[in-house]
Amino acid sequence: MVCFAFAPGAAAQPILIDNFSAANGSLFPPGVAQDGLGSQVVQDTGIAGAIGNRRLLEVGVTATTGAQGVLAGVAPIISNFIYAADDTANGYFNLTYGQSLGGPTPLNTDFSGTQGIAVLASFADAAAIPYTVRLTITDGFGASQSFTQMIAVAGPLQIDFPFTNFPLVNISNVSRLRFEFDVNTAADIRLELIETFGEQQVFTPTPSITRTPTRTHTPTHTPTRTNTSTPTRTPTATPSNTPTLTRTPTNTPSSTPTRTPTNTPSQTPTRTPTNTGTPTNTPTNT
Repeated sequence: MVCFAFAPGAAAQPILIDNFSAANGSLFPPGVAQDGLGSQVVQDTGIAGAIGNRRLLEVGVTATTGAQGVLAGVAPIISNFIYAADDTANGYFNLTYGQSLGGPTPLNTDFSGTQGIAVLASFADAAAIPYTVRLTITDGFGASQSFTQMIAVAGPLQIDFPFTNFPLVNISNVSRLRFEFDVNTAADIRLELIETFGEQQVFTPTPSITRTPTRTHTPTHTPTRTNTSTPTRTPTATPSNTPTLTRTPTNTPSSTPTRTPTNTPSQTPTRTPTNTGTPTNTPTNT
């Protein structure tokens, strides 16, 4: 039986949504200009660097003086999206993925291996703040949910949208993403990148897993060899040689005790009384 274990590998790569490296309908320059109140919608099709190879851009002006307006578009030469407004123009721009001028073009993308989507603003001037960024996610089952971030600081910034803020949609099957930027009067802002963040480690079976069954057979052979050879030889050899040691106690006690008591007591007492007769002569001379 083959057993598999899963070992952690390198972290998964972010899912690219747009790096603004290509454009046709929104190419800057000249970009998309909206002078005065109103809006325009253009699309970029068959482009690299955008999820689904398609981007839908909407640019609008909600308040202005005279014919002043806004200009927006993608500048591949610097891989940035650029938005610039005249002094009195208050506008917005929207970026949609999974949608065309003719209708939905579902992404059918699984984002479940990530924690959210990040928008990287490479520049935002003081006139742009405060501005809001709203992300709407639509899944393949028709559910849709939005979340809005309020931005109160100028300059470069990463704007995160954790998927925990979208509990009603199934992020394992996302069909459309829509980013809406509502900026202030006379704002200048640039975007550098939109991609996922918090990629999880990929757990995959490795070739070393096939070695596990081989190791499970090793204990079967090891006990058989150890128990069969070692116990049989050890008891047979040890008992045969060990009893030979009993010859030493047999010879030692029989000779040593017999000779020692026999010679010592018989000689010593006999000589001692013979010499003790000397004191009898000593008193006679006195």
